[in-house]
Amino acid sequence: AIHVMRTFLADGAITFEGDFFRYNGLYTFARPVQEPFPIKMGAMKGPRSFQTAGELAEYGLEPRHLRTIRGAAERESGLVEQVVAPMLRQRGAEARGRAGETARDIGRLTVRLHSALVEARLRQIGVR
Repeated sequence: AIHVMRTFLADGAITFEGDFFRYNGLYTFARPVQEPFPIKMGAMKGPRSFQTAGELAEYGLEPRHLRTIRGAAERESGLVEQVVAPMLRQRGAEARGRAGETARDIGRLTVRLHSALVEARLRQIGVR
């Protein structure tokens, strides 16, 4: 997708056939003003993840690279779900409220731990 967009915007036209997309004689007169022009990529999980994925794309990280991050996030949220599942089985608004508060707290703490682990690893390799 990045190759297609870069070629299309740089040359103004493209014919391309890939596994998922096919373009025949697509053209535009619109041209980016930035040099080099940025290609933004979507994360499909809301505005914050969309913006962050676009920022990571500026460093050359593509969706295939972001799958690792998404997988880690899914595993972390799975742990949160295991903790709050018993609370969600209880009836009443109080139990739901307690489950929501617990989920937010654990989510915040797992993000903090993840960040600390990444920073520690970067220090180990001498770039922090």
